[in-house]
Amino acid sequence: YCNNAGLRAAEKKEFAEARRLIEEAVQLHPAGADLRANYCRVAVREASILQSLGKTEQSLSLLHDTLGRCPANPDVHLALGETYYKMNDYPSSLERFEFAAGILPGDTSIAARIAQIRKESAVERTFGENDRSRFVIRFEAGAGSDLSWKISGVLDDAYREIGNKLQWWPKARMTVIVYSKDQYKAVTGSPDWSAGRYDGKLRICASDLVLTNDYLRTVVRHEFTHALIHELYGTGIPIWLNEGLAQYAASDAPLSADEKAILRKAGKEGIVPPWDLAPLFTSTNAQDIARAYLESRHFTGYLFQRYGAHTAGTFIADCAGGKDPGEVMPTMFNMSPELMFGQWLDELAKEIGFR
Repeated sequence: YCNNAGLRAAEKKEFAEARRLIEEAVQLHPAGADLRANYCRVAVREASILQSLGKTEQSLSLLHDTLGRCPANPDVHLALGETYYKMNDYPSSLERFEFAAGILPGDTSIAARIAQIRKESAVERTFGENDRSRFVIRFEAGAGSDLSWKISGVLDDAYREIGNKLQWWPKARMTVIVYSKDQYKAVTGSPDWSAGRYDGKLRICASDLVLTNDYLRTVVRHEFTHALIHELYGTGIPIWLNEGLAQYAASDAPLSADEKAILRKAGKEGIVPPWDLAPLFTSTNAQDIARAYLESRHFTGYLFQRYGAHTAGTFIADCAGGKDPGEVMPTMFNMSPELMFGQWLDELAKEIGFR
């Protein structure tokens, strides 16, 4: 009874009560390994939420307390490893992951995580830090100090402007890492055209192109927006909406002449619905990638401008929750996907003149 009541409390995010009830169940039945596992599961979930709210010390305290109760539970070690990783404490992170690997020696995902953290640790071993209230900016010691301050200014503006646009501000401090081109590729494995990436940390490739002020601002704002999108919608958001929203929120600049030319060419060849763009984002053809980004950007902007931020945000949330756009559009917009596509295409054609 105590165990089941505790799990129900956890479902309602009443974590303190959930842990109290499951702890009572453990005291009543000390040999119940499943009860201890449930306690750990609830604590790990609570710690993750605390971490997302920027309450890192509380998260760490809870996980260490739980580890004292269940020292051989791999999930607690993994949660601690991820927490230390987010704090950029690579030695402590590796210690926890390696302990978990000892408990689960055949788990290839843990082995891959260890390999990635070791790679990042090796690249960043000489990095310095610009430690701000909202951001921690890591950079090559000596070489990247001036650039880190430029990025800090861009981030402060982005925090205010993009936060206001999406009505969302990061709850936890964000780590921003500035790499040379070779370091960036070694850590991320990203293609040559990539200048930034957000994967829980915001990573900037300080190539010659990125070092120009306008481009630096574009890259930093775009990746910062991905961080907000991740907090708002999680990992289930389709790539076309993720990239479209990142571009729309990060910039109010109109389409350039070159961008219009790319879309004009796409219009003549046959534009596909934005929700069918996923294959183009992984293309090796630069024109296909540019076209995918521009189409998703324009359609996302169209949603916000025509239907308003609340409706557009609800549509994105539904799609991020796993619903197909074709399922959402008839109820939300009272039109079929084909009609929605046609109306957007008319607006795009008027703007860039491909009909």
